[in-house]
Amino acid sequence: MTIAVNCVLLALNTPLPQYDKSKLNLQLEKAEIYLLAIFIVEALLKIVTRGFILHPGSYLRNAWNVLDFVVVVTGIMSLPYLNLDIDANALKALRAGRVLRPLKLVSGIPSLQVVMKSIMRAMAPLLQICLLVIFVIIIYSIIGLEFLNGSFHYSCRDNNSALMDGEHQLCSPEGLGYQCPPGYECKRYWDGPNKGITSFDNMLLSMLTVFTCITCEGWTDTMYWTFDVADKNGYIFWIYYFSLNIIGAQFMLNLVLGVLSGEFGKERERVENRTAFLLLRQGQQVDRALTGYMDWIDTAEKAIIEEEDEEDEEHTQFRSSRTKGNTGNLGMTKVLTKNAAGKNFRLNIHGKEKKKPWKEIFRKKNRRMKIRIKKVVEHAVFYWLVITCVFLNTISVAAEYYLQPQWLTDLQDIAEIIFLSFFLMEMCLKLYGLGPRLYFRSKFNKFDSLVVTAGVFELILYKKYGISMGISVLRALRLLRLFKFTRYWKSLKNLITSLLSSMKSIISLLFLLFLFILIYALLGMQLFGGSFAKTIPQPRTNFDDFGNAMLAVFQILTGEDWNMVMYEGVTAYHGPKTPKGLAIAFIYFVTLVILGNYTLLNVFLAIAVDNLTNAQEIGDDEKAEEREREKHKQEIKEKYAPKAGAGRNLDVYYKDSGMNGSTISEFDRIPNDGGRAQPGHDWVKNLKQPGRMTGNIRGGEGTEMIQTNTLFIFSPQNPIRQRIHNFVASKYFDNTILILILISSGFLALENTIDKDATINKVLWKFDYVFTSIFALEVILKVVDSGVILHKGSYFRDVWNCTDALVVCCAIASMVLSSSKSSSSSQQVVKVLRVLRVLRPFKAINKTKKLKV
Repeated sequence: MTIAVNCVLLALNTPLPQYDKSKLNLQLEKAEIYLLAIFIVEALLKIVTRGFILHPGSYLRNAWNVLDFVVVVTGIMSLPYLNLDIDANALKALRAGRVLRPLKLVSGIPSLQVVMKSIMRAMAPLLQICLLVIFVIIIYSIIGLEFLNGSFHYSCRDNNSALMDGEHQLCSPEGLGYQCPPGYECKRYWDGPNKGITSFDNMLLSMLTVFTCITCEGWTDTMYWTFDVADKNGYIFWIYYFSLNIIGAQFMLNLVLGVLSGEFGKERERVENRTAFLLLRQGQQVDRALTGYMDWIDTAEKAIIEEEDEEDEEHTQFRSSRTKGNTGNLGMTKVLTKNAAGKNFRLNIHGKEKKKPWKEIFRKKNRRMKIRIKKVVEHAVFYWLVITCVFLNTISVAAEYYLQPQWLTDLQDIAEIIFLSFFLMEMCLKLYGLGPRLYFRSKFNKFDSLVVTAGVFELILYKKYGISMGISVLRALRLLRLFKFTRYWKSLKNLITSLLSSMKSIISLLFLLFLFILIYALLGMQLFGGSFAKTIPQPRTNFDDFGNAMLAVFQILTGEDWNMVMYEGVTAYHGPKTPKGLAIAFIYFVTLVILGNYTLLNVFLAIAVDNLTNAQEIGDDEKAEEREREKHKQEIKEKYAPKAGAGRNLDVYYKDSGMNGSTISEFDRIPNDGGRAQPGHDWVKNLKQPGRMTGNIRGGEGTEMIQTNTLFIFSPQNPIRQRIHNFVASKYFDNTILILILISSGFLALENTIDKDATINKVLWKFDYVFTSIFALEVILKVVDSGVILHKGSYFRDVWNCTDALVVCCAIASMVLSSSKSSSSSQQVVKVLRVLRVLRPFKAINKTKKLKV
């Protein structure tokens, strides 16, 4: 409680420029003394009971107690009543230590300690990655320092020192980069971009510039500035920035995710996640058992109603026998004989039946109606009708726009009433058919009832008082019902189940992230509160109050314009001319990006990757079970398959073992590569017509020819098809096609897009005829070899082959249309078809197995 109050007091503090203090700040400083006294008493009590530091289990042998002790000591030193001779900046730094007090919450919440311990276990490999990243930063900083030292200070100005177009334009005095226009000269007039912070003037600034490029924030501006000062066309320095982005940003920093994912995987294998998942599965089994029990009760009720219906029918038959005249005891005897099986009617001596009480009749009618309603609401048609109405209701709500016509508003109001009435009817039917207990067991039903009830109240308030609360928008969330279909999508179901089992870790991590943002926001208020007011105009992102500070820290965590906030912070401390400004930047902003963006936020990705792995393991287990069942079926098939002359009928075994006809048909469809006889095949016909045999005949280069007639005319024994198969299956064929793909892709890059009638375009167009002809011939040969689409393994059953055929067809169509004198609209079609030639490099993926994987 004391920690929470202290956080509130720190948040209420509003820093002012020049160390000024408001009345509220003075009152907060007085209140802080009492809180500090509580923390001092807590520390003294722990020291007395546990000892200070000399023996195991003492106070300072615990890391969290060390943190508490540091916070208490810095709080005591920053008290104004002690009259310590401390500089104002040093006192400000001591008071900044107060922001560590929220970390005391971690020591009191066990679930937060688990997440913190997981992160701390990853610190050793993270430090190794950090050293590797620092090594890369130092190398690129030295390269920048050697080639770009002092280059970012030159700009174009005229003789009157006027800027070109009112802005600084970087230039190169040696003529390597941008050249100033006539009347302007390139001289050292400027501090440089971002007030001189983005430069390679010294090692510290160079490292800071390289680090901002690695974070992918503002790296393109730095690259183009480099082109202006040292490499006009970017022929050399593009390698510098491209390699820095790929090695530093896309590879090195993503290693953090790999390390965190590995640590969470070890933690999951150690204890928690797997156990939680198994408990969740047990809970699902209990729910399924309860559902089965309820279904059994429903079946029993149906049976009772059917029995009562039979009794009513016999009552009716008995009454009709009495109305046939004087049949005497003959009709009575027939009816009583028929009912000798145990159906008893209450008859009096005079032959009159007693009337059932109205309560029993109402109970029977009500039970029958509930069963019918339950059948209706549980039917798939009713379910999809509800989903369709939810979808249409969402469209109706989303169709509203500013300054819409009145007829559309009236139509939406009518649709709102119709949909609300339908959803209210759905809720009533489910409550009646399922019963309140079974209805409210579903969380979706609880949400539905809440939304519908609120919608009814909103409609009443709107019609009577004109008040709208926007609750109708919540009905769009009813589309979440579609998640029920995850039960049929096993992989998605396993992933969602695994994510739900990790919710405890995710919630703990969210709270830890909140504490992190809170601490850095409070620290930012202590360091930069009121400092950004010196800049004119004052930046929107600042640390002048708690709300803006939280927003600024979150913005930096997301990586959006974090470098601009850092530049403002550096200039607030008179940087980069003074080392204090750069030191503040490294201490605050760089650590905030590293710890927050690349560590804490990556923990979420680590949890997601770990859950994907967990879901994959669950799916693999299910697949293994499925393979075991299939293996068992195959063993049964091989064991009881008919031998030559045996004549045994498998139906007897399958009937005894409980297998149905669909299982037998599955066995008939299983291809047997071993060449053993299979039931249901005429092997005499197969020997006479080898094309009908299952299995494949080996072709050239270790590939197999599909044993089906292709194009209805080329049998597997056709010599033309065999030669084509050996030709297209050769590795030399694929390598040749791959080389032609690369050459044609290079020719596409050489086209002159400005002058369509250039000579090089005419030459390339001739080559394009050749390449298109070769690729079309490739498609024809492969279709002859593997068939079109009708059978398994045919050409168009492969997505990559479809891509190849699409590229060839578009190229042929563009050639045909461009050679003919067509209208302007046809020429536009030709342009579109020519654009599709850029898909030609995708053919290389089809030719390279590793890329395909």
